[in-house]
Amino acid sequence: SALLSKLELNLANALQENVRGTEITTFEGFICNRASHWFAIRKINDRYWNLNSTKERPEMISHFRLAAEIEFLQSSGYSVFVVLEIGRLPAPATSREEADIRGSAGSWWSETELLNGKARGVHVNHWTKDNVWYGMR
Repeated sequence: SALLSKLELNLANALQENVRGTEITTFEGFICNRASHWFAIRKINDRYWNLNSTKERPEMISHFRLAAEIEFLQSSGYSVFVVLEIGRLPAPATSREEADIRGSAGSWWSETELLNGKARGVHVNHWTKDNVWYGMR
Protein backbone atom coordinates (compact mmCIF):
# COMPACT_ATOMS: atom_id res chain seq x y z
CA SER A 1 0.00 0.00 0.00
CA ALA A 2 1.01 3.64 -0.35
CA LEU A 3 1.19 4.12 3.41
CA LEU A 4 3.51 1.17 3.76
CA SER A 5 5.83 2.21 0.94
CA LYS A 6 5.96 5.94 1.71
CA LEU A 7 5.62 6.11 5.50
CA GLU A 8 6.36 2.50 6.50
CA LEU A 9 2.98 2.26 8.24
CA ASN A 10 0.91 -0.89 8.49
CA LEU A 11 -2.88 -0.88 8.58
CA ALA A 12 -5.20 -3.48 10.01
CA ASN A 13 -8.95 -3.70 9.69
CA ALA A 14 -10.51 -2.51 12.94
CA LEU A 15 -12.66 -5.66 12.95
CA GLN A 16 -9.66 -7.99 13.16
CA GLU A 17 -9.58 -9.96 16.39
CA ASN A 18 -6.11 -8.73 17.41
CA VAL A 19 -7.31 -5.11 17.00
CA ARG A 20 -10.73 -5.48 18.66
CA GLY A 21 -9.09 -6.48 21.94
CA THR A 22 -6.95 -3.32 22.06
CA GLU A 23 -8.04 -0.13 23.79
CA ILE A 24 -9.19 2.10 20.89
CA THR A 25 -7.52 5.24 22.24
CA THR A 26 -4.06 3.65 21.98
CA PHE A 27 -4.25 4.07 18.19
CA GLU A 28 -3.12 7.40 16.72
CA GLY A 29 -5.00 7.21 13.45
CA PHE A 30 -7.73 5.55 11.45
CA ILE A 31 -8.34 5.42 7.72
CA CYS A 32 -12.00 5.15 6.71
CA ASN A 33 -13.26 4.07 3.30
CA ARG A 34 -16.60 3.57 1.59
CA ALA A 35 -16.74 3.24 -2.19
CA SER A 36 -14.24 5.80 -3.52
CA HIS A 37 -14.33 8.11 -0.48
CA TRP A 38 -11.43 8.01 1.96
CA PHE A 39 -10.82 10.11 5.06
CA ALA A 40 -8.84 10.00 8.29
CA ILE A 41 -9.55 10.24 11.96
CA ARG A 42 -6.34 11.30 13.59
CA LYS A 43 -4.98 12.22 16.99
CA ILE A 44 -3.51 15.73 16.85
CA ASN A 45 -2.33 17.46 20.03
CA ASP A 46 -3.83 14.59 22.08
CA ARG A 47 -7.32 15.09 20.57
CA TYR A 48 -9.00 12.97 17.91
CA TRP A 49 -10.25 14.83 14.83
CA ASN A 50 -12.59 13.56 12.11
CA LEU A 51 -10.99 14.99 8.96
CA ASN A 52 -13.78 13.96 6.59
CA SER A 53 -13.80 16.50 3.76
CA THR A 54 -17.57 16.07 3.26
CA LYS A 55 -18.10 17.84 6.58
CA GLU A 56 -18.03 21.61 6.85
CA ARG A 57 -15.00 21.53 9.15
CA PRO A 58 -12.95 19.09 11.22
CA GLU A 59 -14.89 17.63 14.13
CA MET A 60 -13.31 16.76 17.46
CA ILE A 61 -14.12 13.29 18.77
CA SER A 62 -13.66 12.79 22.49
CA HIS A 63 -11.68 9.80 23.72
CA PHE A 64 -14.93 8.64 25.33
CA ARG A 65 -16.88 8.81 22.03
CA LEU A 66 -14.18 7.40 19.74
CA ALA A 67 -15.27 3.74 19.95
CA ALA A 68 -18.90 4.66 19.25
CA GLU A 69 -17.85 6.77 16.24
CA ILE A 70 -15.81 3.89 14.78
CA GLU A 71 -18.72 1.47 15.33
CA PHE A 72 -21.14 3.92 13.69
CA LEU A 73 -18.92 4.24 10.63
CA GLN A 74 -18.65 0.46 10.34
CA SER A 75 -22.42 0.04 10.63
CA SER A 76 -22.80 2.71 7.92
CA GLY A 77 -20.80 0.61 5.46
CA TYR A 78 -17.32 2.06 6.00
CA SER A 79 -14.24 -0.09 6.24
CA VAL A 80 -12.13 1.28 9.08
CA PHE A 81 -8.43 0.58 9.29
CA VAL A 82 -6.14 1.39 12.22
CA VAL A 83 -2.55 2.58 11.99
CA LEU A 84 -0.71 -0.08 13.98
CA GLU A 85 2.54 1.76 14.65
CA ILE A 86 2.49 4.10 17.63
CA GLY A 87 4.48 7.32 17.28
CA ARG A 88 5.15 6.84 13.55
CA LEU A 89 2.59 9.16 11.96
CA PRO A 90 4.22 12.30 10.60
CA ALA A 91 3.76 15.35 12.79
CA PRO A 92 1.22 17.87 11.50
CA ALA A 93 2.77 20.50 9.23
CA THR A 94 3.38 23.81 10.97
CA SER A 95 3.93 26.05 7.96
CA ARG A 96 2.49 26.56 4.49
CA GLU A 97 5.93 25.74 3.05
CA GLU A 98 6.00 22.41 4.86
CA ALA A 99 2.47 21.64 3.67
CA ASP A 100 3.45 22.45 0.08
CA ILE A 101 6.49 20.15 0.29
CA ARG A 102 4.27 17.32 1.54
CA GLY A 103 1.69 18.00 -1.17
CA SER A 104 -1.00 18.74 1.41
CA ALA A 105 -3.70 20.67 -0.38
CA GLY A 106 -6.67 21.79 1.65
CA SER A 107 -7.62 24.14 4.43
CA TRP A 108 -5.92 24.82 7.73
CA TRP A 109 -7.89 25.50 10.86
CA SER A 110 -6.84 26.93 14.19
CA GLU A 111 -7.47 24.26 16.80
CA THR A 112 -8.23 26.92 19.40
CA GLU A 113 -10.94 28.42 17.18
CA LEU A 114 -12.37 24.99 16.37
CA LEU A 115 -12.62 24.19 20.08
CA ASN A 116 -14.29 27.53 20.78
CA GLY A 117 -16.74 27.13 17.90
CA LYS A 118 -15.41 30.23 16.13
CA ALA A 119 -13.62 28.75 13.13
CA ARG A 120 -15.08 29.26 9.70
CA GLY A 121 -14.24 27.68 6.36
CA VAL A 122 -11.23 29.82 5.57
CA HIS A 123 -7.60 29.19 4.92
CA VAL A 124 -5.47 30.01 7.94
CA ASN A 125 -2.55 32.28 7.11
CA HIS A 126 -1.14 32.50 10.63
CA TRP A 127 0.74 29.31 11.42
CA THR A 128 0.92 27.95 14.96
CA LYS A 129 1.50 24.52 16.43
CA ASP A 130 -2.26 24.10 16.90
CA ASN A 131 -3.29 24.16 13.23
CA VAL A 132 -5.43 21.23 12.11
CA TRP A 133 -5.18 20.24 8.45
CA TYR A 134 -8.34 19.45 6.55
CA GLY A 135 -8.62 17.76 3.19
CA MET A 136 -9.95 19.17 -0.04
CA ARG A 137 -13.69 19.21 -0.59
